[in-house]
Amino acid sequence: MSTSGKVRYYGLDSVRVSMMMLVLIAHAGASYVDRPSQNWGNFHDTRYNHPFFEYLFLVINVFCMPVFFVLSGFFTALVTQQQGIRYMIINRFKRIFLPFVVFLILIFPVSYVGFQVAASGSLQQGEVAIRALLNGQVYWGLIHLWFMYYLWLLCIVAAGVLFVVNKMPAQWRQAGMALFERIATSRVYLLIPGLISYVALLQMYGPWTETPASFKPSPRMLLLFGIFFGYGWLLKHSSRLLQRFTINPWLNSCLGATFGIAYLLVLFNPQAFPSPVVYFITAMAMSASCMWTFIAGLIGLGVRYNNPTPFNTVLAQASYWIYLVHLPLAIWIPYALLDWQVSVFIKFGITLTGILLLTFGSYLLLVRGTFIGRFLNGRTYPPIALKRPKLQTQSA
Repeated sequence: MSTSGKVRYYGLDSVRVSMMMLVLIAHAGASYVDRPSQNWGNFHDTRYNHPFFEYLFLVINVFCMPVFFVLSGFFTALVTQQQGIRYMIINRFKRIFLPFVVFLILIFPVSYVGFQVAASGSLQQGEVAIRALLNGQVYWGLIHLWFMYYLWLLCIVAAGVLFVVNKMPAQWRQAGMALFERIATSRVYLLIPGLISYVALLQMYGPWTETPASFKPSPRMLLLFGIFFGYGWLLKHSSRLLQRFTINPWLNSCLGATFGIAYLLVLFNPQAFPSPVVYFITAMAMSASCMWTFIAGLIGLGVRYNNPTPFNTVLAQASYWIYLVHLPLAIWIPYALLDWQVSVFIKFGITLTGILLLTFGSYLLLVRGTFIGRFLNGRTYPPIALKRPKLQTQSA
C-alpha cells in the first residue's frame, strides 16, 4: 500500500475502474431500451430491445456519477495536500480541461453523425448531419464529457473555498473538522450527507438526476455534484472516516441495490401515490438512499481490499482513455447490428465486448507509450510486463 512513504489507494482506483465499467455497460445497453430517449439521440433498436436495459441504465445513473464525484474530490484533495492549490489548478487544467476541449472537438461530430444515422437507419442521413456540422447548424452539447466539464468547475470552486478557509483562524478550521468527523463516524454517518443531497435532488425538474448538456453551468447541478465532491475532499482529511466505511461494506452495497430497485418501483408506478408531489419526493428519497449506501459500500470495499494486481493497474491507467473515446462505439456498433436477427442480450454482449476490445486495444497500441498518454496522464508507461510491475497510482 505504501511506496516511498506515500500511501497508495489502489482499492479506490479499482472503484473508479468499476464505475467506468458501469458507465460502459449503461451506454452499451442504451441502444436496446424498449423506447427511444432524447438523451440517446432518440435511437434504439426497434425490433430487438428489452425494458431491462432501461432499468439498468436508470439505476446506474443514480449512483455511478455520485461515486465518481466523491472519488474525484478525494484525489483532488490528495493532490492539493501534497503539492498545493496552485499546482492542483494547473494539474487539473492540463489533465481535465484541455482533454475535455480536445476530445469534445474530436468525439462530438462522430457521435452526432452516429446518432443521426442510427436513428434514421440510413447512412444517407450521415451526409446531411455532416453538412449541418460544417455549416454551423448544430448545437454542440457536452455529451458524456459533461463530467469533466463540471469536475473542472468544481476544482475552481474548491480552490476559492480553500483560499477563504485558510484565512480563517486555525481553531475554527479544527473545530469544523472535528464536528465533521464526529458526525461522519457516528452510527448515522450517512444521514446528514444523505439529507443534504436529498434537498439538492428536490431541485431537479423530474424524479431523476439530470444529465447536463449545456455549457452554461447549472447552479442546481453544481450544488448537487459539489456535495459529493466536497464530501470526498473532507474524506481525504479524515482517516477515521475512511476506515468507518470498511464496516459492513457488503451490507451497504446490498442496501444500495435494494434502494435502487425501490427507486425503479416508485419511478414506474406514479399512479400508486396520492399526488405528483408525494411521488416526486418518494422517488428522490429512494435515489438519495441508493446513492449514499452505494458510496459507503463501494468505497468501503475499495479500502478493505486494497490489494493491487498488474491487470487492475493497467486497466486503471487505461480507464481515462476508455471513458473518453467509448461513446461513438456505443452508437455505431448497435447500428451495425440492427439487421442481425438475434437475441437482444447477444447484441448487448457483442456491443459491450466490442467497446472494451477496441478501446483497451487502442490504448495499448496508440496511447500507453505515446504523446497521447503523456497528454492525458502526464507521463507514458512502458510496455506491459509479464511480472508484477511497480505500481503507480494516478490522480484524476
